[in-house]
Amino acid sequence: MLLEGGCHCGKIRYQLVPETPKVVECNCSICTKKGALHLRAQEGSFKVTQGDGEARLYQAGTKIAKHFFCPQCGTHIFANPKRAPLAFNVNAKTLDRFWELLPQWEKTYFDGRSWEPEGPVPVPSSTPFR
Repeated sequence: MLLEGGCHCGKIRYQLVPETPKVVECNCSICTKKGALHLRAQEGSFKVTQGDGEARLYQAGTKIAKHFFCPQCGTHIFANPKRAPLAFNVNAKTLDRFWELLPQWEKTYFDGRSWEPEGPVPVPSSTPFR
């Protein structure tokens, strides 16, 4: 399913075909602060359609992921995990149809606070969050 979305001000727009119809809530410090729900897409399944190259980069001290946001309105749009640099964790809350689609999707939880930077690659839990 082709989905579209963008930042709050409209400067950056994108299209994606998600890997699975599933959103993931992460409890790491940056995901908690920005309030994102992750929707994963692989390279070739995500593209910026407006404002390509405009997104600004933020990396926390661990450099585990590259987080991209709109320089005008500050909306977090997507992230690239260090261990899967060709994957895109899109902020599902930036989808045009987010509230329509959310009830149809599986919702899972990822314990990002326990993610060791040099440890094994974590696997998202299949336990729904509450």
